[in-house]
Amino acid sequence: MSKAKKHSGLGRGLGSILSTDGMDQKVAVKEIHVDLIEPNPFQPRTEDGFDDESLSELSESIKAQGVIQPLTVRKIEGKKYQLIAGERRLRASKLAKLAMVPVYILTANEQEMREMALVENLQRKDLDPIEVALAYQLAITELGMKQEDLGKRVGKPRSVIANYTRLLKLPPDIQTGLKRDEISFGHAKVINGLSDQDKQLVLFELIKEKKLSVRQTEEARELLKNPKKKKEEKKPAPSVNDIYLNDTQKLLRDHLQSNVSIKQKSNGKGQIVVSFENNDDLNRILEILELI
Repeated sequence: MSKAKKHSGLGRGLGSILSTDGMDQKVAVKEIHVDLIEPNPFQPRTEDGFDDESLSELSESIKAQGVIQPLTVRKIEGKKYQLIAGERRLRASKLAKLAMVPVYILTANEQEMREMALVENLQRKDLDPIEVALAYQLAITELGMKQEDLGKRVGKPRSVIANYTRLLKLPPDIQTGLKRDEISFGHAKVINGLSDQDKQLVLFELIKEKKLSVRQTEEARELLKNPKKKKEEKKPAPSVNDIYLNDTQKLLRDHLQSNVSIKQKSNGKGQIVVSFENNDDLNRILEILELI
């Protein structure tokens, strides 16, 4: 029976950066004091992204079972280490009053450390969309990575990277709403389809107020893009014949002092209708026409 292959335990994130060749030479595992670990300057999660209740639960678990998954660090000057991945585990360990924690010690330069920190943290499932967007943007601006290359590193299509980074162009209120789960990532993508920030905010409030689905949000966006305008019915310009008939109708009305309408068919035939109130009014009209 073949000997089982030793698993490095670094996960797909770091594995996508570190080559498997010579892995044992690049990685060492040991226990170090928590005070020797400096924070990761490229941690994508913001301070309010660490839930106190969740940290407390992890802390209790660590008290009972210890740190099951080692932290990932790199050696820096002196006897210090810099955290690459495991910020939440480190915080929970300190909360549990642990003095020593298990770590993977990687030999990595500044550039490799930045890439590993970003890629490893992006593999986490509990980052909110804005934290993911900030991490992607940091990789693009600080590491000079193109969206396509970054997508390959984290196993995502370039379009996904683009959709996330565009979130950072949304107004602050909408970004906050996204972090607080007031709207979903799908909602935010739809809102980004509007170029006018005032309309973006209107749609954001509408989503919250009406509890719109993503599909309903798309429909609302289209209405904001192209508001329905009452179309004024344009009457065709009157023809020469129409002008003649109108003038004749007015002439008869004035002459007979009564309501007169002239109707004409397309074949040229027509009729003149003269209204009267009673027999006396009829006789008056006949007299004007010199018929009696």
